[in-house]
Amino acid sequence: MTPELKNAIERTRKLFLDRDHAQDWGRNIIEGSVGLHSREDWTRYYSFLNNPNQFDPEAKLTPMDVDEEVDLTPPPEFKVVKTMNGNECIIEYRRKDTMNVDDEKVQ
Repeated sequence: MTPELKNAIERTRKLFLDRDHAQDWGRNIIEGSVGLHSREDWTRYYSFLNNPNQFDPEAKLTPMDVDEEVDLTPPPEFKVVKTMNGNECIIEYRRKDTMNVDDEKVQ
């Protein structure tokens, strides 16, 4: 772990203890991450933020390429339901009804 990452993690932990309101969340991260410059440090810092108690600074992390195509197709047991509300589009993934039977009425 680089000294910059170590300082950022320690500073972030302290800020979250000192300022624990929901409004302080973003400010704590911005102020806590001061001094991080390398892509590797940022990737590890995000990993720390994702799960601080299980953070492993030596874990091999590969950041996602910004140009990489990601398949967002839902699994086959889901259907996509789009609802328009004016200019707002609500997209829901709903589990398909596989049995068409009310469990309470099965004998």
